[in-house]
Amino acid sequence: MLQVIIRADAALSLGTGHVMRCRTLANALRRSLDADILFVCRAFDGHLAGMLEQDGYRVALLPASATPAAGNTDYASWLGASIEDDVTATRAAVTAFRQPGSTLLLITDHYGIDARWQQRLRTDVDLVLAIDDLADRSLDCDLLLDTTYGRQPGDYQGHVPASARLLVGSQYALLRDEFNLSASTVRNERRQPHKRQRLLVMLGGSDPDNLTLAILKLLAGQDYQVTAVVGPTMPHWQSVAAWCDARPHYTFARAPD
Repeated sequence: MLQVIIRADAALSLGTGHVMRCRTLANALRRSLDADILFVCRAFDGHLAGMLEQDGYRVALLPASATPAAGNTDYASWLGASIEDDVTATRAAVTAFRQPGSTLLLITDHYGIDARWQQRLRTDVDLVLAIDDLADRSLDCDLLLDTTYGRQPGDYQGHVPASARLLVGSQYALLRDEFNLSASTVRNERRQPHKRQRLLVMLGGSDPDNLTLAILKLLAGQDYQVTAVVGPTMPHWQSVAAWCDARPHYTFARAPD
């Protein structure tokens, strides 16, 4: 039996990308391997635990005393706790979750997690998969997944164990089923005549500064067919919806699942 524990966070200030891509991977693991999956997330504003639970996943919410400030690049603070406290809380979740005889895979997708965190949990799990897109720190993992376009294995030289298997480059992109269209379908759609050039405006899962609306205003008066998409925790979605509803050739979508 495969059990998977995923340590990832979402927040208004951090965005939703880490949890959303882990959700895509979790769906694939559950569908193909019947994996038993637990998410471990800190209870920041905008944590997305409700969405994960609606998907049928269990979520262990860790207490949050403060949310990292928007734009803060001190990634260590993104954990919302010290490494020691985060490891202790995650280990407790692992202990409660693990079933005798199972194989336990730990997935980390968090800029605040590095080799120091992973090494502390090595004896509690069987395998570690690190999801990353920075290639800027040491990671103690058996598998490394980085879907950044143009990423090369050499970018992680010295950052991961020599024995780690590297899955790098956009060919490993985590795409939800509805976005995983065949190349021929995409090419055929591009050949279709359209009266207006089409634009998609999407600023991530939270967009706390409402840059979406700022971009829409910059496009005012241009002859585009615009689709604005906002994420599930976007606090200003109503202003974006109102802007689109008041103008022809604008379409609004919020948190499509």
